[in-house]
Amino acid sequence: MYFEQCLSGEKDRFHQEKDGYSEYLGAHLKELALDFLNDLLKERPQRYFGDWCDYHGYGDAGYYLGAYFMHYIIKKTDLDRAMDLDIKELKELYLDFIDSL
Repeated sequence: MYFEQCLSGEKDRFHQEKDGYSEYLGAHLKELALDFLNDLLKERPQRYFGDWCDYHGYGDAGYYLGAYFMHYIIKKTDLDRAMDLDIKELKELYLDFIDSL
């Protein structure tokens, strides 16, 4: 999603846009990020990825979250470094991302 947004020049572009997708997830981004973290710790992240999944009535919520998290990472570093982050660094950045919301 991040790369699609970069190529289109539209940071807020989501091809899943229908029925208030961006409005709802944008208004609940911090809640979404915290819910994902809690489910990840319980090893249950599947409800966020795929249009068959449901997060408060919306599919593909993980793509929405991931795109904004990736934009956050790129603000903190560059793309080459972002691709080299280890899991500990990603966890720290994710917690910082949540705090920034």
